[in-house]
Amino acid sequence: MEWQNNTNVGHNVNGTKTTYPSNPESFGNSVGANWTYSHVFMTPGNYDYRCDPHLAYGMVGTITVETATSINYDMIANSTKMYPNPASEKINIEPQGFAASTIHVEIYNIAGKVEFSNFFSSEKKLEIDVSKMVKGIYFVKLNDNSSVQILKLVKN
Repeated sequence: MEWQNNTNVGHNVNGTKTTYPSNPESFGNSVGANWTYSHVFMTPGNYDYRCDPHLAYGMVGTITVETATSINYDMIANSTKMYPNPASEKINIEPQGFAASTIHVEIYNIAGKVEFSNFFSSEKKLEIDVSKMVKGIYFVKLNDNSSVQILKLVKN
C-alpha cells in the first residue's frame, strides 16, 4: 500500500498497535510534508489508521488485507534474467514475457519500503544502480499492468 502527501501540509499515517491495538501489525510514518510512504502488509486482517494532526477532521481509514489464494511468479516460463546476484554496485535485468512495451520496476527492502521505482522499456536490458542500498535482501517487482514478476535480490 502506498500513501502520498504532495502538499506542504504536515500529515502522517498512523496505524501503530499503540494507537490501534487490534491491528494485526504496526505501520506508519512521522508527521511531515511532501512524502511517500509504503507498507507491505504481511498479515491478513482489518487495519485502522489515521492522520494524527487531522484526526479531529475525520482523516481516518481502514484497510482489509485478505489471504492470497494463489501467487503466480511465472519467472521460469518467462526467463527474465537478473545479474549479478548477489550484487554490490549495479544489477542488469533482461525482462521476458511482458506484453506491454513499458514496465514498472520497483525494488522493495525486506520491510516493504520502496527503495527504487522507475519505468523502463521492456525491450531493453535494464541497468539499475544499487550501490547506495544497504546490504540485505530485496524484492524486485516488474509490472506491465497485465503481468507481474518478482525476483529476489541479495545486496552485498
